[in-house]
Amino acid sequence: MDIVAYSAGLAYTGVRDFDAKHLLVDVTVADTSATHAFSGAAATPGFAAETSAARKHTTYGDLFDSSSYTLVPFAIESFGRLGKEAQALLRGLATHIAGGPGCDKAFRGRVMHNLRQRLSVALQRQLSVRTL
Repeated sequence: MDIVAYSAGLAYTGVRDFDAKHLLVDVTVADTSATHAFSGAAATPGFAAETSAARKHTTYGDLFDSSSYTLVPFAIESFGRLGKEAQALLRGLATHIAGGPGCDKAFRGRVMHNLRQRLSVALQRQLSVRTL
């Protein structure tokens, strides 16, 4: 697991599973140009990220207590598209940072933009290291 966040640390995300359970976040980068994902990725936006997230659920599904923990596969495609669960986690984090549910939506939007920007820079740095 890449990140373990205890529920008390994220009490104001507005997402029930995130607020009530500990989070197990496993980050994966899906290559949309890989042979196994190419045809699906060309036809369905987010295909590579969702396939990778499903693999994480299959791999870790029985290895933790699901009544106390929530697995969040943070799947991101090599060109930057986030999987649905990664998007939900980022929205939850932005809501938490902005002050919880009912916060100023414009401020939450700026926080979300900042989080996505930082994530994009981190992704590009790591991809550039891999290609050198």
